[in-house]
Amino acid sequence: MDRINNKIQLLVAIAILIAATQFSSVYSQSKLSNKELITKLKNIPKEYAYIHTNNSLFLTGEYLYYSIYCINDTTKLLTEISKAASVELVDRKGKSIFKHKVKLKSGTGNGDFFIPTSTPSGSYKLLGYTQWMQNGALKDIYQLDIHIINPYQGDQSGADTISNQDSIASPIDIPLQTISKNPLARTLQIPMNNYVYNKRDRAVLNLSKFQDVLTDGYYSISVRKKNELPAPKYDKIDRFLDSLIVDEYSFSDNIENTLFIPELRGELFQGKVIPGNQNDRVKDLKVGVSIPGEHPFFTIAKTDDKGHFYFNIADYYSGDRAVFEILDDDKNKYTFELIQKPLRNIENLHFDDLKIDLTMKDAILRRSISNQIENSYFKFKPDSTIMPGLKIIFNKSIRKTYVLDDFTRFKTIRETVFEYVKDVVIRRVNKNKSVIRVKGYNFGTNSLALPLVLMDGVIIQNHNALLDYESARIYSIEILRDQFIIGPQIYQGAVLVKSKKGLELSNFSSFGVQNFTELFKSLETKKYFKQSYNDSDVVDKLPDYRYQILWQPVKKFTAKDFVLDFYTSDISGIYEVILQGITSTGKPISAIQSFTVN
Repeated sequence: MDRINNKIQLLVAIAILIAATQFSSVYSQSKLSNKELITKLKNIPKEYAYIHTNNSLFLTGEYLYYSIYCINDTTKLLTEISKAASVELVDRKGKSIFKHKVKLKSGTGNGDFFIPTSTPSGSYKLLGYTQWMQNGALKDIYQLDIHIINPYQGDQSGADTISNQDSIASPIDIPLQTISKNPLARTLQIPMNNYVYNKRDRAVLNLSKFQDVLTDGYYSISVRKKNELPAPKYDKIDRFLDSLIVDEYSFSDNIENTLFIPELRGELFQGKVIPGNQNDRVKDLKVGVSIPGEHPFFTIAKTDDKGHFYFNIADYYSGDRAVFEILDDDKNKYTFELIQKPLRNIENLHFDDLKIDLTMKDAILRRSISNQIENSYFKFKPDSTIMPGLKIIFNKSIRKTYVLDDFTRFKTIRETVFEYVKDVVIRRVNKNKSVIRVKGYNFGTNSLALPLVLMDGVIIQNHNALLDYESARIYSIEILRDQFIIGPQIYQGAVLVKSKKGLELSNFSSFGVQNFTELFKSLETKKYFKQSYNDSDVVDKLPDYRYQILWQPVKKFTAKDFVLDFYTSDISGIYEVILQGITSTGKPISAIQSFTVN
């Protein structure tokens, strides 16, 4: 019952936030004072994050794998507030080495980064946070010290080189967790079919006896060779969460410009319309937002009194550039920019020093050679992209599709529409301008409304340019006759044009489309390569120098997930299995198990 009440309270708080942060429509008309609004915002639960990585010490040429867990500070369960998080690696100067946007499903997500040989040796910080968390203190942003060694560069000024007499401590020995017979304990022993293996042996983890505890929780698993080099310490999830105290979020009186709005419904983007003349209006402009590609996105936003606009993307889209257009005859008077607020106070981060001495030379050399061999055979061990369930802009069942290869082709789209496409007419406005109209299903249809016209997902306002376009380059034309509303705009029908090969962005200029902006988009979900020796003789003949022999990103555990296998590599030594995650009741779980490969 408490969980139900908490969820109801959360939904009410979020509804208030959505209303309060729609500055273009509600905020400016709201009777709430800033003080009252801040009080409402403080009723929304805070969030915090934890990142499980495959290591904290890397050589260039290796992958940093990570899973992120975002948690509601009130319920202590995986968050239902934010639908996206940021994971960022920064250096001592605050320069970003990479920054990823990760979609959150049930408060979890994952990604990876290949550390290029251009990255200098040094100390770095891995940060994990949601947009909502940026209203809080820097100390409550998840921080993990990361050391990177670049053996290919002569300049090692990013590390402290010390003599053998001042040699640093031996590699950190993470002790085997205490074996607990209590199935409710947060630390678990990981049962395996063996604890000593030969090279290329099959190893099996069997967590079935913990099924009652782990079912429906979210967990990630790393199996890699134990560090021979000193690595920064980091707390496992249970210890980290036990020691965490999140400060209250701070909201200034200038809340409209300083508030970090949570990404409640997917990826949230904020843009700004920039007028060519300072006297041109920026309020209440309708902005068409298109992302072209094989799986396009389209919506319409409306600006507030400062020219700001917002749009959410909840579903998959394939493009990485957006097109913005004012839905008006004066559209060429404006340009656009996307706004990204920087992480606050990043200059106050503290970094753990990387120290290198000559005793580390052989270990670095062995690992570097293994990396080079593995990377040279990467094409035989590729990861793959998992395509999500796709949501199309309009229901296919209500479309009438004309595949142009099924008809005799005319020179232009104008002639093609005139000859073959039913329920579409071309109206001449004057000698230089024609518009496309789509007939509705009844006489009561608003005849003044124009159709939505999209070419490969990009809105086309210049109907003349489209009508005069070569039909030889077009694959299909789809017609919808329904009247519909997108944002603040009413359309009578739609004309969806698909080119044969997909237009290059530069080709849209012929339709008067010019404002392309690069997006900070979310990562695509990957299925990571898993080595097997049951497939073919070709695989058996390839060298296997994996230090990381399994990475399973965070996933929800069901009955089929409690038995997991993997194959050892040609690298002998001590390996560690590390499982981390959160149960369905909010209990953090960590487990570690060592085994040997001869």
